[in-house]
Amino acid sequence: MTTVQGDIWDWHPRVPVVIPVGAGLNKRGEAIMQRGLPRQARDRYPHLPQFLGRRIIDQGSRVEMLPHNLIALPVEIDPFEVARPDLIRTSLQQLVVLANAQGWKEIALPRLGCGGGMLTWEEIRPFMSQVLDDRFVLVAPLNLEKITQ
Repeated sequence: MTTVQGDIWDWHPRVPVVIPVGAGLNKRGEAIMQRGLPRQARDRYPHLPQFLGRRIIDQGSRVEMLPHNLIALPVEIDPFEVARPDLIRTSLQQLVVLANAQGWKEIALPRLGCGGGMLTWEEIRPFMSQVLDDRFVLVAPLNLEKITQ
């Protein structure tokens, strides 16, 4: 895994961008994308909550391609709970399998679970570094305060 500072949206749509998600659905069956990167994706592509919600209903919450060269990566069951390191680890392993199957040369991702998921980078960095190879580009915000917003 390599690390750069910047805006992850500068990488999109040139390379696939990972969006951390939960498995929660609203009353309309749409994925709850209320904060951080999921909210930014929802604001850019308003149909994403409905698309992802259908996928969660049909197949459960798992790593998968979304429209617009985005990748849903589960980090929590409920979007209002703390992100789960065990789920992130499993999701990262699924991401590597998907990247291999797709033949991707580069994939951009954030510090998973370190925003609204309330985990610290010190908790997540060890296994992200262990599971992900140099195809994976961790894009850290220029202003690190954005991570906790």
